[in-house]
Amino acid sequence: MKVILLTSIIFALVVVHGGQRPPPCGAKRSTREYIDFIWKHILQTKFPRNSIPDWENHFRTFNLRCRERKQSFIEQADLGQVQGICSSAGRFLRDNLCISRSTMLVYDVISDMNTCNILSVTPSRHYVIVACYNVENICRPTHYEPYNKKDKPGNKPCI
Repeated sequence: MKVILLTSIIFALVVVHGGQRPPPCGAKRSTREYIDFIWKHILQTKFPRNSIPDWENHFRTFNLRCRERKQSFIEQADLGQVQGICSSAGRFLRDNLCISRSTMLVYDVISDMNTCNILSVTPSRHYVIVACYNVENICRPTHYEPYNKKDKPGNKPCI
């Protein structure tokens, strides 16, 4: 009887929530996921950003080669602003995604997935979208979401 009741409750919760993602910081993630986000999207070293050979060296050093066709990077100096997206400084977008209130410089790097060579590096200023999770009781970004021009910050704070 208890098993049937528990199954019914779980089913009802799934139906009511439609399998949607939790709100920003409504779910926990490990510190490792936050560190991986930093490793994959925040530039840790200084090098000429317009040099494809230097980008290829960066990819080798940080084991980022052939991870994805398009990878996006933000300057280390903007880390505080990126972290702030997952607070009242950021704006709620949808599900567990929050968006920056202002634009940031983002480098989009396109790679050939067959050869792992970098094809292009495009710097642009746009809003930054991240998934926000509870990491050791602090709301932190753990996933970078590609920017879509129709996504704009609203008035509702991220958390």
